[in-house]
Amino acid sequence: MAEELVFSQTVEGLLRALGPLDATDRERLKAIGFDPSLPLAPGYPVEKYVELQRVAVEIFAPEVPFSLGIETLGRRFVDAYGETLMGRAVLVALKLLGPRRALERLTRTLATGTSFFQTRLTEVQPGVFHLWINRVTWPGWYLGLLRRGLELAGAQEISLAVVEHVGPGLGLTLEVRWS
Repeated sequence: MAEELVFSQTVEGLLRALGPLDATDRERLKAIGFDPSLPLAPGYPVEKYVELQRVAVEIFAPEVPFSLGIETLGRRFVDAYGETLMGRAVLVALKLLGPRRALERLTRTLATGTSFFQTRLTEVQPGVFHLWINRVTWPGWYLGLLRRGLELAGAQEISLAVVEHVGPGLGLTLEVRWS
């Protein structure tokens, strides 16, 4: 079985989302194998990326509960990812497509950030979608990503809810709707 990897553009987006780092924060990242002063590897084991997400939330939003911090960082990630070479094209497309087509595209885009993601988007009734992602540790991360992506696509009154999360590292189904 091939190693499950998170690709460098995803790691770069997360590191950019943190903004300027002080010496203590840089040392915390180095201690878990992410030296912001060095070039990124092409890919990182998923477990290492999950640890990066955990530490990133502690750095980014230490004063709030983790679930809110990871969701807020997920929102910020979309904008920071848009500062990367690959991300610029993704954000331009989101803004041009409108919410429905952007959601369809966003689900495919999620799968390009790793070697293992699978997604499935199903319209369960008019204007109500279920998005399934095969391997999720922090559901709030995807709530933040999707909310910000849909906002950029022009959606209003966005409603996102966890339908099912089997457990850390397992499948997640979200209900997505907007006006």
